[in-house]
Amino acid sequence: MTAKKVLNAAGTVLVVAGLLLIAYLKWWNMFGQKGLGGACNSRAGCRTYWCLKHDFAGSAERVSSGYCTDKCSADGDCDPGMRCVVPTAAALDDLPSLGRPSRLCERLEK
Repeated sequence: MTAKKVLNAAGTVLVVAGLLLIAYLKWWNMFGQKGLGGACNSRAGCRTYWCLKHDFAGSAERVSSGYCTDKCSADGDCDPGMRCVVPTAAALDDLPSLGRPSRLCERLEK
């Protein structure tokens, strides 16, 4: 094989690998992440990129397993079993510092 054929084959492999990587990332963005209320360990697991590790138990907020949350303006914007609240400072610490919502959906635990 000549050097030109080797470079052409290597270039083709790199282009195909790049296209497959882009296709996988697009699939992950559409189907791999959880929606509102879905379990998560980090913000990358949520479509909104907000993984909250606090919920309400009665009227107090407590640490819980992670779940995906989203901003809201009323309880109707949240899934059943969640309500739209002004988060505490501890809950806001679960979210990235930029773009934090003033109100978000939090899970209600009984």
